[in-house]
Amino acid sequence: MTNILEEIIAHKKMEIAALDVSALRRAAESAPAPRDFLAALSRRRLGLPLSLIAETQARLSLQRDARSAPRLDSNGRHLCR
Repeated sequence: MTNILEEIIAHKKMEIAALDVSALRRAAESAPAPRDFLAALSRRRLGLPLSLIAETQARLSLQRDARSAPRLDSNGRHLCR
């Protein structure tokens, strides 16, 4: 039995092999230019309000994740439940 990482790697290799490289290149070349991330971070130095980049999840999902997450002490050791 293979471990989960080996399964993920094998699946990703199949996905990459199935890619249409020329279509991917055309899509990348026709995509809009990326925004300047460092400039967005430096807005505050210019007297502009600071912007926030965040990810949100449903409350129930967060509660479930918090319950299943391992509890660690300040040294990264597992605590008893």
